[in-house]
Amino acid sequence: MRIFRFMDFITQLKQYFSLRDRGMDIITWAAHTQQNHDDLTALGMPNDYATNVLRLVELFFHEETHSRYQARSKRKAEENNHSVETLAVIWQASRNIEDPTKRWQFREALCGTTGDTHDVQRTARRIKKHYVPKKVPKDGVRTRRVGDKMTVSITGSPDSMQHLVDAFNEASAAGGSPTDPVDWVLHHRPSGAGDLTAHAVMTIDDVEHVLRGDSVEDDVLVQLTDGTVLTGMEVAQRSLRDRGFITLLSPGAGPINVYEAAFEHADVKKRRGPKDMGHAA
Repeated sequence: MRIFRFMDFITQLKQYFSLRDRGMDIITWAAHTQQNHDDLTALGMPNDYATNVLRLVELFFHEETHSRYQARSKRKAEENNHSVETLAVIWQASRNIEDPTKRWQFREALCGTTGDTHDVQRTARRIKKHYVPKKVPKDGVRTRRVGDKMTVSITGSPDSMQHLVDAFNEASAAGGSPTDPVDWVLHHRPSGAGDLTAHAVMTIDDVEHVLRGDSVEDDVLVQLTDGTVLTGMEVAQRSLRDRGFITLLSPGAGPINVYEAAFEHADVKKRRGPKDMGHAA
């Protein structure tokens, strides 16, 4: 008795996979009988499978300005025995191609691809670049922060950017080792400083800490107005402008006053003073 049951099961499996490879027949039947989602799920179809069938009905059987592409795509999909899953991949892969003609050309090419779903996916990844126009990057500077690292990308015309590339190459050749771009930009570039300056927001105690040059173990973190976070030691090592402003802020009342100030670079010994400095008044 068990032999006969297995024989019946094998027959059912053959029927299942035979029908599974006739994705276009399933879609054609659903279109001509005007099936809806409830009708399909009542037959035992999973929700996502029923959703894909209805999407493909709309794709291949609704009126379309590119009807010739549509007809050829249907014929090629049927010839290659593409399943509903494979055709759903074609629908998904073509969605973000904005030009309708190129979108249908892409679909037709994939419907004409032999093989299973994996083969069609691989072909889609390989040929899609021919149907999507390359994005031209806009001039400017873009920053991206990941953890404690920041990436800065600069986009501009070739003639202007080449000067920057040449400067890096010349610096590397002169020193005999690769140039540290961050060090070069901050300390060795020939151009003047930019007009924009970030401000550090610090408490009086933190200011004292930086001026005193205390140990690294109990160093403070300083938040700049451009989003950068520095340690007190890094602030002390920064190149400061000769003149600037000090803003007095109250945690409760907010900004109180702004004072113009002149700054002079001092080493650790000068910052400490002859008898070490006390708390600010």
